[in-house]
Amino acid sequence: MKTLIAVPAFNRLDRLRDTMSTVFELDGLTHADVVIFNDGSTDYSHSDLTQEFAPQAQIVSSPTNSGRADFAVHAIFNHFAQSGYQRLFLCDSDLIVSSSALTFVDAHFSQTEGILSLLNASAHPAYASTDATDMVVKHSIGFAGTVWSQEVVAEVLRHVPQSTCYDWDICTYMRGRRKIYCAAKSQVQHFGTHGQNSTGSSFDFGEGFTPTGQAAISRSLANLERLVFELKAQTQQHTAETTALRKQLRRRAKLQALGLALGATAITAVALWGTL
Repeated sequence: MKTLIAVPAFNRLDRLRDTMSTVFELDGLTHADVVIFNDGSTDYSHSDLTQEFAPQAQIVSSPTNSGRADFAVHAIFNHFAQSGYQRLFLCDSDLIVSSSALTFVDAHFSQTEGILSLLNASAHPAYASTDATDMVVKHSIGFAGTVWSQEVVAEVLRHVPQSTCYDWDICTYMRGRRKIYCAAKSQVQHFGTHGQNSTGSSFDFGEGFTPTGQAAISRSLANLERLVFELKAQTQQHTAETTALRKQLRRRAKLQALGLALGATAITAVALWGTL
């Protein structure tokens, strides 16, 4: 079954390089084509990407930026729907991809209803298990690291209009129509702690991810160092904000106490005046 591996990209060339190094080490890549969808990047050109990644990847470039990742995915869906591929692997340009990801898809996609996420993020909790112990069922998923059948993409294009919450709208539409399956142990992982669905306090991070492949292992170790640095910085910022808040509360308490004292003094003065 021929798979289109689509990598939407907008600027951040260094991060794209990291992702592509793991994509190019995928087992079973001979049964897939890799296409980078350049969403009007300003930091590099179509020819820059061709020189960097061809012939291992094809490059499809848009002259202008779509304005949002959801819109870029909608364009990829249209491209896929008009192609001869049977499956679409939607791979963000900030993912570490385990070399076993395609092997997992080959073994499990036929057991799904046409949608499979390879990123088991706690931001999208599972609500049911499956007969296959290495998959769970979810009400919602993000686009990162998802696999789609031609049938499902065609259905989405017919019934779910493009929006700024395209992934959420698709998941809402699918409720009661199709189950959304997800790998119990993530086959892909996000870089860092910040992204469209990661704010530092809530990570869109893949649970159970065990990298395979030299590039994926190397990028995962670097990512771990980055995580430690980011979490340390966030802790320091949180500590500073907490200290500032405590000072503000203490200052407010002192002002309130002073106000009460002045009020009591005024009442006493009025009472004394009344006795004169």
